[in-house]
Amino acid sequence: MLEILLLNNNDLSGEIPSTFSKLSSLLACNFSYSDLSGPLLSVKLFQNMAASSFIGNEGLCGGRLGDCNRNPPSCSMQPCLKGGLSATWANIITVLAGAIGLVSLVLIVILLHLMRLGLLELVCCKSKSKATVN
Repeated sequence: MLEILLLNNNDLSGEIPSTFSKLSSLLACNFSYSDLSGPLLSVKLFQNMAASSFIGNEGLCGGRLGDCNRNPPSCSMQPCLKGGLSATWANIITVLAGAIGLVSLVLIVILLHLMRLGLLELVCCKSKSKATVN
């Protein structure tokens, strides 16, 4: 019994044959990076598959890929994270957070260095030293 079918990166073209609806033992398949087109079959398997299983097939539509009238969902041909955030936006957010963290770290190191050289004193320390002199 066929349970997993990996057809990705095979330069397939045309529509997915309707005979796929008869493959009741099929649990998973991957059609990514081919040249498939047309609507996805209304088979439970295709409705439950991740959009990444169809990535790279700009002509496919239906189900998770958006309707066939060219109204795709927000992450139709990119892997989606929970909540509908595309992986591209997640990468941008990660890079920005890392850059902000790096800049913050550099500023802290500079402040500590200036304090060590005595070029910068904290306000709290100045007021304490004046209070002890009186």
